[in-house]
Amino acid sequence: ELIHTRLTRIPGIICARPTGAFYAFPDVSAHFGKTSAGGKKLNAALDFCEALLAEQRVAAVPGEDFGGCGKNDIRLSFACSDDNINKGMDRLEAFINALK
Repeated sequence: ELIHTRLTRIPGIICARPTGAFYAFPDVSAHFGKTSAGGKKLNAALDFCEALLAEQRVAAVPGEDFGGCGKNDIRLSFACSDDNINKGMDRLEAFINALK
């Protein structure tokens, strides 16, 4: 519930509620075509994941790596503490707020 609530409050993020899993698959395609604060052009989920890791130290995996589905999505695991989820969501939100 925590990660879903945090994700759906971030502008441009669409996320179905996780059901019985320990990961979320938010759609980040609203941010494709933008440039990160570090200067990386975000043309796909892979670009988004690479820049998010490099600039905010948040690891995510492109959704298309999971059987070809979710080309607009990233996969975030929430098999960690609430504190770590909140820190990660704060960093994701800062990353998105800095996009140009």
